[in-house]
Parts: sequence; C-alpha cells; structure tokens
Amino acid sequence: MSSNTMQQYRLYKQGSTEGLRLETVEKPRLRSSTEVLIKVHAISLNARDNQIVNGTYGAPVREGVVVVSDGAGEIVEVGLDVDLFKVGDRVTAMPMPGHNAGEYPEPRLYTKALGSGTDGLASEYFRASQEDVIHMPSHMTYEEAATLPIACGTAWSALYGRTKQVTSGDVVVCMGTGGVSFFTAALALGAGARVIMTSSSDEKADKIRQHLSHLIKTQDAFQVMNRKKHPKVETEVKRLTGGNKADFIIEIGGVKTLPSSIRCMKPGGLIALTGMLTNIASLLLWGGPIARGIGPAPRNEMKRMHRALEASQFRPLVDKVFEFYQLKEAYEYSLGSNFLGKIVIRVAKD
Repeated sequence: MSSNTMQQYRLYKQGSTEGLRLETVEKPRLRSSTEVLIKVHAISLNARDNQIVNGTYGAPVREGVVVVSDGAGEIVEVGLDVDLFKVGDRVTAMPMPGHNAGEYPEPRLYTKALGSGTDGLASEYFRASQEDVIHMPSHMTYEEAATLPIACGTAWSALYGRTKQVTSGDVVVCMGTGGVSFFTAALALGAGARVIMTSSSDEKADKIRQHLSHLIKTQDAFQVMNRKKHPKVETEVKRLTGGNKADFIIEIGGVKTLPSSIRCMKPGGLIALTGMLTNIASLLLWGGPIARGIGPAPRNEMKRMHRALEASQFRPLVDKVFEFYQLKEAYEYSLGSNFLGKIVIRVAKD
C-alpha cells in the first residue's frame, strides 16, 4: 500500500457485519486552512455502533458510511490557520461535529453524527475541523482515550447538565455495569458522591470496585446491589440510604425498569434516560422526579470532563483490544454479555 493510500471500513448494507467492507482509498487531504489530519491509533465500540450495523438504529444511516464514532489519534498535519493544535498532539474527535456548546445539539447536527450520517473513525486517517477535536487526557493511552466520547460524555451530561449537577454527598444509582453506568460511577465518586450500582454478577461488581478503588474514599461510597438477590431495586436503595433515596439515577433499562427507578428517587431527583423510551409521561406524574434524555456532552463540556479525568487520574476499563483487521470480530464479541469494560480496536500499525 502506498503512502498516499489508507484502509477504512464502510457499511454498504445494514443487517449484519457482512455489510462491512474493508477498502483501500486515497488518504484525505485538508480542504480548508482550519482542518487537521489525524492518524487514528484506536477506536472503540458502543451499543450505537452495533445498532447502526444491525439496522436497529433510530436515525438514518448513510449508505457506504465509514463506521464507528469514538476514537483517538495523533495530529499529523494542520492547516495554515489552525491555532488550537500542532503536529504531534494527541486528540479525540467529537462524535457529533459542530456540537460545541449547549445541552442538546441543534436538530441539523444529528445528520452529521460520526459513523451514521458522516464518515466515522474506522479509518487509518481522519480529517476534521479543529473545532471538532479536543486534546485527550494526558495520562491516558490511545486505547483508553478512544473509549471516552460517547459513553463517558453521556455520563458527564447526566451528572453535569443544566437541570441538575452532582455535588459531594449526593446518592447516584447506576443501573447495570455497562459503559455509561461505569463512567457515571467514576465521575460521581470523583465528585465525592455516593454510588449504588446494580449488577447481576458479583464477579463483575468486584472487578469494578477494584478498578475504582483509588476513588472510593469511605466504606459506603461504593455499594453494589445484586439484582438477582434484590429484585426490588427501590426497596434496597431505600434501605442503603436510610430512607433518603437517590439524587440521580442512570436509567438504561427502559420502560420496564422506569417505575422502579422513579420509586428510588428523592423529590426533584434526576432520572437520566439513556435509551429511546416511549409512553413515560404517565409514570412521571407522581414522585416529583425530573427526567431528561441525555447524550454525549458538547465540546466545551468534554474539555471540562477531560480535565476532571486528569485530576482524578482515572483510567477507563478496557476489556479486550482487537486489531484493525479484526473489526468484524470485535462487533460480534460486543454482542455478548460476558465482557466488562470497553471493546477497543487498535488501528495504527506503529
């Protein structure tokens, strides 16, 4: 392969990984004086990426789009008017280009989301405006930083949105041990909050506790509730908090678990909805919780998030690293339930 070409994965047919095709194409050239060229070192998968490939994503997907929204890499070229970065800087890309500030993106930006409406990061090189790139946390590897934009950005939005912001002493309930819940637990502990995490596996919970041990300052700062032993989550939350209930809940289960989440809440508490939920209005009429949908943070908040991660020296939990030629295998692996942490694909060969 010549120095002017590169490889990337494009999706030509939804339904399975058979629609993914590895192609050799010309390396992108800068189109404007404010763009940068990034050598992609690592990318990571989210549930969204599987939905896009499987055809269950709730938004249009462009035929032939380069897949994957999350990744990290090194800037290898800058335009003449780039003043925020230099060659050699280690960066992550914003999953929704143009979302620089504000709790929710402008409607027009949804069509520009990486990996669905706009070419994503499953590519050896990636071109972006300097306004759609941020410095990655200085203490992290490329593999670690590649896990941050969607999952950690969503967790940050849940805890630091305009509606309500986490403070020391708050009780944060994280439903499950998936990426958003894990990052929420880490950020909440870093803010001095108390975390209650639900899990169906004591083994997974113990691994998370061990990984977050440097953030757990007191015995009751991080507690795990086994859903098999305590199917009534609201009863156990009430017991663990001495009847005070929760200030925040990260709700990932949908309509089936939402009534239980509402019963866990203090009046005025925030339920952060991470999935696509319908028919929830009647459920929210009692109990006085605030419910809002959340997504990845805007660029200005992502920068704050990275500074907070540097201050706490938190490192993401990576379950497995695949090579670029194994992207389809990584997708298949991510459909299972036995992994804990993020699934990463190493892109750069050096």
